[in-house]
Amino acid sequence: VVSIFVNPMQFDRVDDLARYPRTLQDDCEKLNKRHVDFVFAPTPAEVYPQGTEGQTYVDVPGLSTMLEGASRPGHFRGVSTIVSKLFNLVQP
Repeated sequence: VVSIFVNPMQFDRVDDLARYPRTLQDDCEKLNKRHVDFVFAPTPAEVYPQGTEGQTYVDVPGLSTMLEGASRPGHFRGVSTIVSKLFNLVQP
């Protein structure tokens, strides 16, 4: 099982989100060659039916400002939030 999701909560600038590549069909073809059984590719509306404003989030103090988080405020919070949401949805 593979999840593919472009998470709007990981982007602090709208133009970065707009430029991010979305190649779901191509990605699925590559995954098929790797014998992936299932691709979970929800839309932002499915993951965030109320939108991202006012969304409950997961924050990991100490890690949120390291590595990529140092130059991209909110990025790690978006990553930790979506990982938590995906685990709750898929329940691996």
